[in-house]
Formats: sequence, C-alpha cells, structure tokens
Amino acid sequence: MQDSDVEPRRLLSETDLEIIDALQINPRASWVDAARRSVRTR
Repeated sequence: MQDSDVEPRRLLSETDLEIIDALQINPRASWVDAARRSVRTR
C-alpha cells in the first residue's frame, strides 16, 4: 500500500464517509439508499 491510497479519503466529506461506511457494513445496499439514510440523519 502506498500513502496515495490513503490520501483521497481525507478529501471526502463526512457524509461521503458515512455512505462508504454504510456500504462496507451492508455491501448489498445501494449507494442511493445509503445516501438517503445519511441525509435523513443530518
């Protein structure tokens, strides 16, 4: 692994990170569903 693999994550907003985490927890859920959940919890 190179440092460049980690850098992009710092550029993501907290909402993007929440969506990514949701997808990692439940890969079968679509990113749209994850986004909707994120918007609701804002």
